[in-house]
Amino acid sequence: MVDETKKKIDMVAGVTALLKYRKENPKASEEKMMGHVMRFINAGEFKDSQIQMVAAVSHATRLIERNPNLKDREVIRMIMDELASITPKEED
Repeated sequence: MVDETKKKIDMVAGVTALLKYRKENPKASEEKMMGHVMRFINAGEFKDSQIQMVAAVSHATRLIERNPNLKDREVIRMIMDELASITPKEED
């Protein structure tokens, strides 16, 4: 069992990878961005928090789509503020 703090850190790491790729490839489609981030998320170190990371990255993608002029730090702040609501609940 991975502790919740690590999962939250991993979620922010996934969003950061998305933002970095977006900055390096400003004309990249959403599919390209998600493909890049999925390769990052599928790294072995994130095995226990992949679902949460995908949820956070998907949420960040929707935020960016709705507000394309958001700065990276604004996206990260919004994600951090909403981590509890984006985190899928684990079944017992």
